[in-house]
This record gives sequence, structure tokens and C-alpha cells, in this order.
Amino acid sequence: MARSAPSGPQASTDASRIAIPHFVTDPVASLRPWPIDVRLNGLNCRIPALPAADWLAVFMGPFTVMDIVPGLCPDDEADVIAMLAQGDLSITELRDAALAAITHVSGRPWWIAVRLVKIAAASWESLGGRLAQQNIDAGRISLGQWLDAILVIIVESIKPEQTTMFFSQLEMPPPGYGDELPEPEMNPATFMAMG
Repeated sequence: MARSAPSGPQASTDASRIAIPHFVTDPVASLRPWPIDVRLNGLNCRIPALPAADWLAVFMGPFTVMDIVPGLCPDDEADVIAMLAQGDLSITELRDAALAAITHVSGRPWWIAVRLVKIAAASWESLGGRLAQQNIDAGRISLGQWLDAILVIIVESIKPEQTTMFFSQLEMPPPGYGDELPEPEMNPATFMAMG
């Protein structure tokens, strides 16, 4: 990916006195929409700086990796299709590039980002109104920032005794993914919040 983010201390958010685990791997993704360069066997596909609304429109419905790459980089769509047809690019390589793009733009593992969007879509009757009340405009902010907001809103909406199970299900990698992630560390604020 084109942009590298500085590493920083772990953060926890006080949502009704519940410490949120450290899911964010790149806080820079939350600052504003950024373009993303996706490398595919020598081809550089650029996904423009898209607001959260454009990403959410893809994730809220049934989608495939083709909706990400080449779907969100239309200038390169013909080249990607040609590479697939000629055998210069495998579906596995395309899938891995698309999932890496989701991780990059969301600032957290792709499965957490997609699960948060699916949870929000399934509970839109209550969560959509809360987003509107808080003036969270998906047409202006980055996907990372929208996910930051929706996570806090969800945590504030569930019973405290449900949070451990919620976080566990949210962060569990799908089979075959996540093995390369480091063990989570507990920062002092999270530790103190447990007491």
C-alpha cells in the first residue's frame, strides 16, 4: 500500500465506562479519505480518496472482491480484467489485494471493518438515527472515522454484560486469516478500566 502510518500508543475509548479493545492498526486512516495504491503484479491500481459513503455502499450489500478491485479503481478495470483473463493475475492474488485495501482504508483488520458495517446495516433503524443525531456524515469523512464512530455507538447501545462476547466475535479472524497479527497488548488505560 502507498501510505504508511506512524505507530502510536494503544487507545481505549470510554463508552459508558467500557474499555474498547485496540482494533485500530492505523489511526491515520481515520483522519480523512486517502487514495490507495494497490499493486497487482506490476500494475498499480489507484482507488481514489473516497468518503465512507462510497465504501459503505459496497459493503452494505452483497459484494465480492471485484467490487473493490477493480470496482473502485475504474481507470484500471480493463487492465485488471485482461490480467485475469490472460492468467497474469489469479483470483487469490486479487482477493488478497482487495482485502489489504479494505484493511488499509479502514485502519483495522478487514474482517472487523466489514463486520461493523454489516452490524450497522442490520441495525440501521436504531444506529442510523444516532449517526444523524451526532452529525456523522458518511459523505464527508473517511471510512476509518465512520467505523470509529459506529463502534462507540454500538458499544453504548448494548448491555455491558454483552460486550465481551461482542468484542470476541468482532475480532475473531475468519479461518485462514489473522495468523500474522501480533498478540494484542493491553495498555495501562485498558488495564485500569478492568478494575
